[in-house]
Amino acid sequence: MGGKKSESKNTTTTTNVGGTNAIHGDNLGVSVAGVNNSTMTITATDHGAVDKSLDFAESAAEFAMTSNAEVTGRALDSVDGAVDKAFGFGKDSLGVVVSIAGSSIDQLGDKHSENLQMLAGLSGSQGEQNSQNIKP
Repeated sequence: MGGKKSESKNTTTTTNVGGTNAIHGDNLGVSVAGVNNSTMTITATDHGAVDKSLDFAESAAEFAMTSNAEVTGRALDSVDGAVDKAFGFGKDSLGVVVSIAGSSIDQLGDKHSENLQMLAGLSGSQGEQNSQNIKP
C-alpha cells in the first residue's frame, strides 16, 4: 500500500491603494500608510528594557540567596545557643536536686538514729519497771 504525497501553497498579496490607515484598539506595533512601491527599513528597539530586566532579576536572585544564607546562619547560631543554655539549665537543676537529696538523706539518718536511741531507752525503762513489778 503506497501513500500519496500532497502539497499545496497559497500566497495572498493585498495592496492598499487608499493611502489611509485605521486602527481600532491597542497598537503596540508599527502602522504605515501611503507608501506603495517604496522600500522601508524599520528598526524597533526596547531601549535596553529586556537587558535591564534580566540584570534586575539576577541582582534580586543574588540578594535573595545572600539574605537567605545570612538569616539561616543566624537562626542556626540562635538554636545552638538555646540548646547550650537548655543543657546548662538541666545540669544546674540536677546539681540542686543532688544537693537537696543528699541533705534530706543526712537529716533522715539523724532522725532514725534519734528514734532508735529513744526506743532503746524506752525498752530499758520498761524492762526495769517490769522487773520491779515482778519482785515480791
